[in-house]
Amino acid sequence: MSRRGIAGALAADAVLVTAFAALGRTTHGEDPVLGLWTTAWPFLLALAVGWAVTRAWRVPAAPVRAGIPIAVVTVAGGMLLRALSGQGTAVPFVVVASVVILAALVCWRLIATSVIRRRSARQVSPAAGAAHARDLGDGAVLRAARPGDEPGILALIHALAVYEREPDAVENTPEMIHATLFGPEPRAFAHVVEREGAIVGIAIWFLTYSTWTGTHGIWLEDLYVDEAQRGRGYGRALMSALAAVCIARGYRRFEWTVLDWNEPSIGFYRSIGAEPLSEWTTQRLTGAPLEALARA
Repeated sequence: MSRRGIAGALAADAVLVTAFAALGRTTHGEDPVLGLWTTAWPFLLALAVGWAVTRAWRVPAAPVRAGIPIAVVTVAGGMLLRALSGQGTAVPFVVVASVVILAALVCWRLIATSVIRRRSARQVSPAAGAAHARDLGDGAVLRAARPGDEPGILALIHALAVYEREPDAVENTPEMIHATLFGPEPRAFAHVVEREGAIVGIAIWFLTYSTWTGTHGIWLEDLYVDEAQRGRGYGRALMSALAAVCIARGYRRFEWTVLDWNEPSIGFYRSIGAEPLSEWTTQRLTGAPLEALARA
């Protein structure tokens, strides 16, 4: 989700917690404005702690992964701060606060997630070769990447680099991803799997050309699914989406590389019918040799 979306989610939580405090003062015959800060500050501070502890900015609109833990920390922390500051923590109040805050922070996320899914399902992204987004049936949607996805895409690129034992190799930024995928003339594309408002799977690709077949093809640069989301078929769904692009456009080849020690991925690729080109090796120029050749 974009920074604007993250800020909006945090603001929504703060507004709802403040509204709970105002409602509580009203039901007790107290002025809902005067003294509101006294009632609200323990819960607002606990809300901030909840966001930090759960790292909610990664999936700010997720009802289960963000809404529930944030609500738990907000109520528990708020009650602790009320007790420390000499305010009441009667059992009925604790119960009401737990129910109201949990319902508020989870329900708005359920509504937001539903709206996002419906918009995604209607979206057409011809530049990336995607038709209508595909509902994967478990709260996840496979779709073409769109502006706002950059932080989520970059997070998975970093996770893939860690998996491939190159944790410090990524120099990419959200701005660079935006320019590459969504600039005036994009040369690379991406499909993503979105679940509960978070990007949990990516397939980043670009076009190749074969002088033998006389047609373009697809080169898959990165395929990655969040470890916590594996076993749901997202990787296969992403591969299937790119294969469908090939067939629809008349491309003859769908290619990628895999590290020779990555047995799980190799096994997966064999299961979908991919064959190794063992007689070919990848050659690469970078850094000083690249610069030297350019000057030759």
